[in-house]
Amino acid sequence: MRFVPICEVKMNYRSDCTKSFTTRTFQCPICNQILSKRSGTIFEGMKIHFKTFNLIVYYFTDGFTIQQIYRLLKPLGASISLNTVRKYTKTIRLLIHLYIQESLSNLILPGPVEIDEACCYKIRRGDHGRLAKTIYWVFGLKCRTTKQVIIYPVLYRNRKTIIPIIRKHILPGTIIYSDMFSCYFNNRVSPPESYLQQFGYIHYGINHSIEFVSKIDASIHTNTIERVWRGLKGKLREYKPRKYIDEYISQYIMESLVPKYDRYFFIIALLHKFQNE
Repeated sequence: MRFVPICEVKMNYRSDCTKSFTTRTFQCPICNQILSKRSGTIFEGMKIHFKTFNLIVYYFTDGFTIQQIYRLLKPLGASISLNTVRKYTKTIRLLIHLYIQESLSNLILPGPVEIDEACCYKIRRGDHGRLAKTIYWVFGLKCRTTKQVIIYPVLYRNRKTIIPIIRKHILPGTIIYSDMFSCYFNNRVSPPESYLQQFGYIHYGINHSIEFVSKIDASIHTNTIERVWRGLKGKLREYKPRKYIDEYISQYIMESLVPKYDRYFFIIALLHKFQNE
């Protein structure tokens, strides 16, 4: 049921059939204003068929790249270009990014929590001395209990940047595992002193230059968060994004939280959520 914004009366449903396609619209009985079914929705201005968009969502949630989605749609007779597929996958990824930012902004991890930082891109010099890639650092927190992961892009790996993130998502008294990076430990004294203990955290560190799992206590390691970095770097190598890397990170977080068989319905629920807002 549709109502005209000005006349505030119920609109009549119309179905105009031609030789090539059928146009379904709404018409006001007073002012004869005609509105499309997509008017006032997130699909307004979309020039592809709903079935094509539905297939894009399905293939996107199934892990296909933009080029793969385009090649899958072409045999089905969909008149769509590669740029169109790129446009709608970017829209879906943006919705995921907005949802992840909203849901994880005030999330508290119950612990135990593993923390670590990683470099997604490193500087490579080309044949003529040009920089092929720039440095892109991320900081992550992974809860062993809930399996939830939080990833922040960071410009600097120092205490001024890292510790406020830790205090935002981890309550005092929580067990934290990390490596012996100078951001977490004062390695100039023996034994090294934790910078996090002064905030009430139970902090354990593992020296990766000696071992990856403590011989004294097997729970002291950062293998869980290291697996997150391996999966994230694999995702970035697959898509090779040159910009909007934050959105690809949010997509990876969503895929780590939502099972593959539920991702399609998750995206549809996101579309409904942002439509109502």
